[in-house]
Amino acid sequence: MENDLLLQKALRSFLEGYKLDTQSRIAIALSGGPDSMALAHALCNVADQKNIIIHAFIVDHNLRDNSAAEAAHVANIVDSFPRLNVHILTRSKQQKGAARLQETARDDRYALLESACIERDIQHLFLAHHQDDQAETFLFRLAKGSGLDGLGGIKPKQKRGALYLCRPFLDISKTELLEYCARNNVPFVTDPSNEDDQFARVRLRQARAVLEEEGLSAKRLSVTARRLQRAQSALHVMAAQAFERARTRNKAEENDSKRLSLSLDELSAQPDEIRLRVIQMAMDELQASSLVDDVKKTGSYGPRLERVEDLCEALFSQATFKRRSLGGMLFSKDVAKRLIIVELERKDAKLESS
Repeated sequence: MENDLLLQKALRSFLEGYKLDTQSRIAIALSGGPDSMALAHALCNVADQKNIIIHAFIVDHNLRDNSAAEAAHVANIVDSFPRLNVHILTRSKQQKGAARLQETARDDRYALLESACIERDIQHLFLAHHQDDQAETFLFRLAKGSGLDGLGGIKPKQKRGALYLCRPFLDISKTELLEYCARNNVPFVTDPSNEDDQFARVRLRQARAVLEEEGLSAKRLSVTARRLQRAQSALHVMAAQAFERARTRNKAEENDSKRLSLSLDELSAQPDEIRLRVIQMAMDELQASSLVDDVKKTGSYGPRLERVEDLCEALFSQATFKRRSLGGMLFSKDVAKRLIIVELERKDAKLESS
């Protein structure tokens, strides 16, 4: 019973934080596993008390031959949940053995979910990521050499396109979700890919038993990720302030969304981390305001951190910086005017790419 109250408290906190109440519409990404089934069951009970309308989106991922039947089975399980409208979304089938199979399937899944939410005027999508997922994400990104932002892991609230992604269970363990399902007789399905060690996350999951013996439990890793998120938030505020101080707006750039200038002297006085974040903010602003296809193709994650670090090192250490491109942007330095200039790269530009 205490476990049930823990889940309900986490959900109420999110609903109240977003001021979601009578006749609000929210969505759940429902895979059918114990995590999302516990989320759906608990959220339906809380939402029923608040008169909130819930849409559950089940994605037929088309990764296995029986995926359509699996999706229909999940839909049948939740058919009796109160205030739940169930929809099956079908992903286009890909050839077997495609590179980055899980990553591609995840991106496709989010695209389907976002489109379905927009169609129904839904802004809040609830996801069942939990404490163990947070720990695996931390280890996965650590293995990839991520910086502070990456090691901050999964955020409880995140804006993605037109949606707010809501993850109320990041402080709740997988074991607690399984216990909730057992206590409330909530059936669930098991995804065989969760045991397939060809995937890095599965291998990390299998290694966690050894790590826990050394004190690296899911709870401890989750707490570390939360502390890093706190540091990330503070650095973001400092960098935003430095960006505004460093930005220079001449008449030619006031109405130009394809170019901006930054004070070299202002940024030279900042620590390396703040410089790096200001450059990333400049790139993000130009990319967000651009309709140029080549810029959009850089992807939602932007250039790798190592490449931005190399660019910043050159910008602030080389007296004669050679203009270069990165992530669909051109970077140059006007030493006489003490400016760093960032602009969208033209299709016909032939410059050295960093």
